[in-house]
Parts: sequence; C-alpha cells; structure tokens
Amino acid sequence: MWVAKIAQAKAESDKAVFLRVWWLYWPEELPMGRQPYHGARELVLSNAMDIIDAQTIACAAEVSQWNENDDDSDSKLQERFWRQTFDITKLDPRRRKGGLSELRKHCICHDYYNPDRTLYKCRQAGCGIWNHEECLEDAVMHKVLEHLEKGTLDEEIRRAQEKVDHHETFGEKIHHMEKKIAKVVMREAVAVLDTVAEQSLPEVHATVKAKQHTHDKDRKAWEGRFDIAFSATDEESVKNGGVKAHITELAKAGKGKEKTAPRQWTIIPDCLKCGEPLE
Repeated sequence: MWVAKIAQAKAESDKAVFLRVWWLYWPEELPMGRQPYHGARELVLSNAMDIIDAQTIACAAEVSQWNENDDDSDSKLQERFWRQTFDITKLDPRRRKGGLSELRKHCICHDYYNPDRTLYKCRQAGCGIWNHEECLEDAVMHKVLEHLEKGTLDEEIRRAQEKVDHHETFGEKIHHMEKKIAKVVMREAVAVLDTVAEQSLPEVHATVKAKQHTHDKDRKAWEGRFDIAFSATDEESVKNGGVKAHITELAKAGKGKEKTAPRQWTIIPDCLKCGEPLE
C-alpha cells in the first residue's frame, strides 16, 4: 500500500472529507530506484503533496523516524520507518538522480548502513566508528587467504585459538597485547592488498578493494572455500572481544572421492580503524 503523512484535514460534510498529505515512497518507487543501503521496511519521506479523499484511507500506518546520528537513542523502530527525505524539486529527471538527503557514512569504507545488516561499534572512546560486517569479513578472510597461499594457515589457526582462549581466561590483562597484534594484522592486510595480485590469486586484489566500497555480496574471493559467521551476546560484550568470527573451511574432495575434515576455528576481530575491541 501507499503510505502518506497527513498534514491537514478539511470537510465539506460528513461524507466529503479531504486530506492534504505528504507521500512517503517505498525505495523502489523512487526515480533512482532502491539503493543498496535501503532496508526492507524503510520508507523515504518526500515533499510531494497531494489532496486525497479520506475514504481512500485503509488504516493507520505505524511509521517512526530514525535519527541515524543519535547513537544513544534507545527508541525502537516501528514496523515501518524513515530516515531519509526526497526533495522532488532537486530531482534531475534526465539522469534520475538528485533530491535524496545525505545519510551518515560508516566504517573505513565510508559507506552507508543497511539496517537489515549488522554494524559493530568500536569500544574505544577516541574512535567509536561502526564497522560493516561485510568489511570485517573481507579483512578476516583476506588474511586467511594470505596464510593459505603461504602454507601457514595451521599455525595462524593455532595462534588465533590461543588468542580467543586467553581472551576468555585473562580478559583485560592481555588487552594491550591484543591491540599490538591487531595493528600488525592490519599492516599485513594492507601489504597483501599490494602484493597478492601478482600471486596465484589475481582476483583477490580487485575483489577485496572493490568490495570495501560496494559491499557486493556476489563477489567474494573466498566464497565456496570458507564460511564465516559472526556472533555476539550481551554477556560476551562485557568482556574484551565481545564479537567473535567463526570460520569453517569447507570440505574438499580428496583422492578416492574421500573428503577431508573441514578445519574450524574462532577469532576475535577488532576495529578496522584502530584495532580496539568491538561491541
């Protein structure tokens, strides 16, 4: 159904009631179409005005406004919500662009947030950026591919598991050590982006760099080789490393059609900007 915000009501009689409304558009109704950052329940408030017959109204719609810049807001969104506006006077009809208000950008990729996906916030007060789950996936899996090519994946899995175990056992005592490790990991990831294109996986460099900006779900260099899933609970978030990434190497057929047992391990991803723990 169409959704509108009622601005004014006037009546000539009990049977002739008219409403002045501002239309809210579903993203696919916009001239530029649905954008990758639009959520499934998201509407866009416009300044397109109309006068309609009150009898065409089917029911009241629960629509809430989301102030994306307020990280401290505890208010829950209704069944439908809007955070962006569309000014029809600023639309370029030929290019089908313009008129949409600017949204907040997140993560080191400086991209928008799709509310149907997950963001993880850095716990460092001086940083505090929100990390896209897709970008964390890229950083984690790119390092996995690097170790796979070097033949050092087993050693990396052992070190990663030790880090998880120590996190849960000693907590704050090794916080500074983890910070140093995270910075080293990020330096290695940057170095890999510059060198892996010349190795046996030339598609990794282009895919990872492009994905940091487009979040293209269909282009994952590791897809079909590894699976990754993130988990976080309120109880875990109290500790350092409240977010965990669970990695599974998908089983491959060996000689005689035998399948090797998939390797599984858990790591603690950190903020892509400063290397601090996430929540």
